[in-house]
Amino acid sequence: MDELSSVEGVLGAGVISKDGKAVEMRMPEMLSHETISIMAATVYGAACTLHSEAKKNMPRRITIKTEDCLTHIYDLGRRTLVTVITCEGFDTDLVDPIVSNLCQEFA
Repeated sequence: MDELSSVEGVLGAGVISKDGKAVEMRMPEMLSHETISIMAATVYGAACTLHSEAKKNMPRRITIKTEDCLTHIYDLGRRTLVTVITCEGFDTDLVDPIVSNLCQEFA
């Protein structure tokens, strides 16, 4: 997690369970770990339901874009997700290998 949160352009990162509990967080102090965890798990669950009902593959990454930042929710495996908040225009190729390592660690 330290490696992920130290990448230039990453504003915060956290590993959460798919039922919405914070596992390990590196988020700015102003953000509620509990709220982030619950909402990220909810967004991921909604996307999975949509894909399942449409008979499509499950999402591996969900990206939410605003005018000034991006929120990425990655599937780490059966029980966990990682949420990464980045600056607008961030290149996810910078964090994809780190997320792959987290997948092995937390899956």
